[in-house]
Amino acid sequence: MDPLQLWGALTQQFQQIAASAMKDASRNTAIDATKNMAAGLAKEAIKATKKAAAGGTKSRTVPRKAAAARR
Repeated sequence: MDPLQLWGALTQQFQQIAASAMKDASRNTAIDATKNMAAGLAKEAIKATKKAAAGGTKSRTVPRKAAAARR
């Protein structure tokens, strides 16, 4: 077997493996970013819901002037 042919084949295999690894890395990074963003949005939605629920249970008081004007 010719050493140059062997070297060329190994180089080609390495390039294919490297290209595949780069695709996988970029795909995984995009998926992780999407997951993190979705998790962050869910946490913020829960916080907003808790704030709204806590604020919604308080009784409202009518100012005295407004109550007197209604009579």
